[in-house]
Amino acid sequence: MAASVNVSQSLFPSKSPIPRSGVLTLHGFGIRMRMQSGHLEIEDGIGQDRRNIRLARVGHRLKRLVCVSEDGFTTLSALKWLADVGVSFVMLNRNGKARRSCY
Repeated sequence: MAASVNVSQSLFPSKSPIPRSGVLTLHGFGIRMRMQSGHLEIEDGIGQDRRNIRLARVGHRLKRLVCVSEDGFTTLSALKWLADVGVSFVMLNRNGKARRSCY
């Protein structure tokens, strides 16, 4: 039996946006957090330097979501998703003062 060809791996593997600590910090203007097809979709950043993140209900490693902004929106279904999977949400103003906190 001949040897099979190995499947090639990507030269640039995608790095998870969630750090090892499990804390994701959102910042910038016009932050968006909503549900799309059962996934949590997050958009943050400033101007052309925007970041889009899409998280499934399992395997996301997210423990806490910290939002350092007062501009943008989130949907109730996105907040429900965070509560259902056990992720805490904290909203800070630009000076670091807590605005909202949900556990």
